Parts: sequence; C-alpha cells; structure tokens
Amino acid sequence: MLYLGSRSFAVVIFSLSVCFTFFFGVLSAPLPGDEAGWSTPSYLDMGPLFWAGRRLLEGSDLYMPSTSFAYPPYTAPLCLVLALFAEPHAKVAITVLNVVSLALLALYCDKTLRREADLGHPWETWKWLILAIVVGNFFTVLVIRSGQTSLLVIAALAWGWHFAHQNRWLLAGSLLPIAAIKPQVAALVFVWLLLDRQFKALGAAALFGIVASLIPVVLTQSVNVFTDWLLIGIPSYQSLPVNQYGGGVFGLPNLLHDLGIDLPTLLPLGLLMAFYLHWRLHLDPMDALAILVAGALLLGLVHPYDLCGLVFLVPAIWRHVHQRSARECTIAVCLLVALLMPRRIIYGILPFAHYREILVFATLMLLIVLVNKARGGPPIAEG
Repeated sequence: MLYLGSRSFAVVIFSLSVCFTFFFGVLSAPLPGDEAGWSTPSYLDMGPLFWAGRRLLEGSDLYMPSTSFAYPPYTAPLCLVLALFAEPHAKVAITVLNVVSLALLALYCDKTLRREADLGHPWETWKWLILAIVVGNFFTVLVIRSGQTSLLVIAALAWGWHFAHQNRWLLAGSLLPIAAIKPQVAALVFVWLLLDRQFKALGAAALFGIVASLIPVVLTQSVNVFTDWLLIGIPSYQSLPVNQYGGGVFGLPNLLHDLGIDLPTLLPLGLLMAFYLHWRLHLDPMDALAILVAGALLLGLVHPYDLCGLVFLVPAIWRHVHQRSARECTIAVCLLVALLMPRRIIYGILPFAHYREILVFATLMLLIVLVNKARGGPPIAEG
C-alpha cells in the first residue's frame, strides 16, 4: 500500500528523482521558467578538456593564455580519452562518465546507510528518500547538463575516502588523484588524511598523479607543465569574468567582498577547522567527509555545479536527527531542502544574493553541534 512514510512511497520518490535527472540532465530537456540558460546546454565545461586533449595529441602546449585551461597536469588521461572521440561523441562520453559517477556516489551513500541498519536504526524508507536527494538535486542536473567534472571528483573522493579508511590504500591511491582534479573541493580531505596518518594511500595517490602528469611531459616534450599550470593556466582562468567576485561564484570570500572585506584566502581558517575537529572530536568518517567538503566549498571560491558535494550533508545529518525531537528534524529538513533548491526559487522568497553561503554555514554548524552532542563532548561556543 502506498502511503506517506512507507517504503513504497519512498521508492516512488526515488524513481521520480531518477526520471527528473534523466529528463533534464541526460536528455537536457528545457526547464520551465529558465533564466540561467539551462535550456540550451552547450557543454562548455567539457570543451576545455576536449581541446586540451587535442592539443596533447598534436604535441602542443597544454597551457596557453588564450585557452584558460586550468585543470592540473594529471588530468591528461581524461583529456586524451575525450579527444579520441569526435566532439559530439565526446559529449556523450562525458555524460556517460557523469551518470556512472552519480551511480557510484549513490552506491557510497547506500553503503554508509546500510551500516546504520547494522547498528539497529530504521533506515529502509529513509534510505530511498536520501538517495532521491542525492540523485535528483538541481546541482547534479547542472553538472550533467554542462559536462562538468564535479560528479567525477565527488564520487572519486567518496570512494577514495572509504577505501583509505578500510586500509585498502592502493585503491584509495588510484582514486584520490581524480578527486584532486578540483583542489578547491578536495583540499581539506587530503589534510585530514594526512592527520589520520594515511601515508600509504597518500603516497600511492602521489605516485599515480606523477605518472599521469608524465603524459603531457612526454607528448609535449616539456618538463614545465606544473609551472605552466601555476603561472599560466590558473591565472588565465581566474581572469575570466565568470570567475571574478560577483560573477556567479559561491563562497564566503565572495560574501565578504560584497561587504567590503577583501581577504587573499580563507584556507588558513579551513586548516584550523580541520586541525581542531581532528584533535577535539573523534569524527565518524561519514561526518568528517561531509564537514570537510562543505567547509572547503564554503571557505573557497567555487561555482554552483561544485555544490553537488553538499549531498554528503544529507546522510550525515540524517543519522543524527532521525531519532531526535521533531523540532531538530524540522530545522534540519528545512535547511537541506532550501540548500539544494534552485537559486531562482529561494531568491524569490529571500532576495539576498548570498543566502546560500548563510545556509551552508548554518547547516555545517548544525552538523558540528549534532556530532558534538552525540560524542558527549563539551558544548561548542556559539558566536
């Protein structure tokens, strides 16, 4: 029987979320009331990877000021794979890669939730609802439509993190370089792995990254790929209007800029957060991953499609609130729903350009407080 709160109802919601992502993401159907240009997907974010691969096949330099290609050198294998196809087929290839990454991300969440079932928590209905959010949120659709790599990075980060904590360091090391394609998303996770003394996994990751970076060295016969990346690739990319403050980027630095406060970076704050939480709270891996990714996104300067990494907050918060008071559950659900909704919906209700930074901060603080309560530690100072 189908009724609200039943497993059948949750499965129906999950099925609808899959259809939503397939229709609007994979098939790129026009979205009603679209002001952001989603109705005409251009796969612009796949273009730099594709043409970088073509340049490598021709033996040309990977980084040139005119290309604004800012992916690190160890992205070369992905670029070459895409470049082997004609451009229309490369678009299909990046879509398939994103769909597989999304499936692996959902599988990771399912695996972590099954652990909660082993601990005796009722989870079957909630599992399907959580997976529906993971699969069918608007950030996921945006990544697939635009041909971005964020889902690939998040999936590799999740499973690399999982294998590292299972002491399967070789598997972890093979996945972590993929996660490092976007350092702005994965930086705090790597810091945490270092604090956890995951030296084998990190060493394997470094080795795989070096091997992948040798590909452009061999093809271009230039040993300056890393310096070119730092001195040419990143500056040329950062100079684009879309990457400037107020140009559609997300993060506390953008909010502070609009308030008249310009800081070179908030990375030291992220490092302090990671050191404090590692020292003060013995975090469950699921909680730690959610906090570190959300913290990196909040303290950095990223684009909306990178916010698909916020889905880690959903299962992490669920495991702390589903047996708590109705008030705490309501607060958590409202924050998560508002967080993952399209900006144009929330902006019509709350016309503040940086509402999402505030929501991410509030959700992150909620998770840290819930973790602290669960560990029975001293109350975290409010301020």
